Amino acid sequence: MTRRTLTVATLVFLAHWPAAAGAPPQANTYVLSQAFCLPPQATAPGTCRGQSLPVGATLEIQLPGTPSTWKAVTVPPTLKAGATKKLASPGRIDGTREIYVFTFTATAAGEGTIVFQEAPAHLSKPGGTFGFPITVTAR
Repeated sequence: MTRRTLTVATLVFLAHWPAAAGAPPQANTYVLSQAFCLPPQATAPGTCRGQSLPVGATLEIQLPGTPSTWKAVTVPPTLKAGATKKLASPGRIDGTREIYVFTFTATAAGEGTIVFQEAPAHLSKPGGTFGFPITVTAR
């Protein structure tokens, strides 16, 4: 419970962090993490809580890794995949040492699911995947 509270507190902090020069405005950046995929937020194992965002918004999904690795195996046509990076973050989630950061841009209205594959499956049991349902709305 303490780690989940810390994760939510971190997300709230990040949501209020000033946008870096050249970055999209805060109101257009959405940050999701594995917390959206675990009980009580998840409605079923591997199915993450859905998120809505407008066309033009930036979506960042952060997943803890190492020893596990993550890759986006399905990206809906409403999103354009951007940069992926790994950041050192020892001890943030038990048994992990880094955070994978995936960035997407909402390019068209519609619905879809971003599916991430974890190998080996550590957090995404059962099945080894997390599916983030995303609805992109017209402005």
